[in-house]
Amino acid sequence: MDVNSKAVHEACTDLLKCGQRQMRYRLKKQYFNEIPANQVRTTSPIKQMTDDQWRELVEMWSSPKHKDKCIKNKLNREQVQFQQRTGSQCYIAKTYVVKQDKYKDTDPTAIDLFKETHCSRKIGFTESVKKAIALCPPPSQALELACLQRCKNFKLSLRWRSRKRPNSGWRWIA
Repeated sequence: MDVNSKAVHEACTDLLKCGQRQMRYRLKKQYFNEIPANQVRTTSPIKQMTDDQWRELVEMWSSPKHKDKCIKNKLNREQVQFQQRTGSQCYIAKTYVVKQDKYKDTDPTAIDLFKETHCSRKIGFTESVKKAIALCPPPSQALELACLQRCKNFKLSLRWRSRKRPNSGWRWIA
């Protein structure tokens, strides 16, 4: 594995961010939520965090802006139709592993990645995921080639429709 590659760097960074976010979540759940404001600790509950860092977290959690953001995020999470089934792996790490292991020489389609990240080992696909997969058209090389041809034709038509005007740069003619 190339430790200097961009993909490895992104996956490691994402793992560290997720771990830190999970730690804050557990701290908030155990030492802040459902506790009256006058009984919230003023000193850090863990050795790895200074008292100043703890106070900053408590101030952030107490701010009206943060509370509004939490409420909005909760409402957004309730609207999620297809829960990911990536386990403890973050989405980026899971898709990277899938691409390396299962699709070595070819790029997976969006449907392939959707299936890989929404299938549970224990129960398989949920009913809503099965319906979504059934609604997707089968991949077709003819369709992909037609799309590529349209893109090429569009680029060519833009090239032919454009012309250089003196002292004014390119002018696009619609």
